[in-house]
Amino acid sequence: GNPTANPGVEVTWAPEIDISDITALNPTVYPLETITYYVFATDADGCSGIDSMIVTVEKVVDPVGGFSPNSDGVNDEFFIDRIDRFPSAVVKIFNRWGNPIFESAPGYVSPWNGTFQGSKLPVGTYYYIIDLNDDDYKKLITGPVTILK
Repeated sequence: GNPTANPGVEVTWAPEIDISDITALNPTVYPLETITYYVFATDADGCSGIDSMIVTVEKVVDPVGGFSPNSDGVNDEFFIDRIDRFPSAVVKIFNRWGNPIFESAPGYVSPWNGTFQGSKLPVGTYYYIIDLNDDDYKKLITGPVTILK
């Protein structure tokens, strides 16, 4: 937004986390998770007020926690919401011993279907590493995914 204030009004933002300037009328914030910021304003006569703003941080991509590759046309592949925004993204899947069992082509255009070398894998937990290959998102995204039947 573009907040305005009368001359002599002083503001203070809290908390002092991931914010460019706690005394600016319109600071820039860089939170890594959803947070509520509070602004305290006081004018030259000592009158004060408070307001709040919630900054919601969405996950860059959002992998599902499990899928059921049983060929019924529902949840048959490891779906990763919003990965289509990253045309160079690569997804790697590992078994519980850390052995690689899948690596996507850039863009994850053919999602993992729960197979390894053409054979269906058993029910269990597997682990993914998502490299978005994007200069704005350098951190790898990791986690578990479960094959359900």
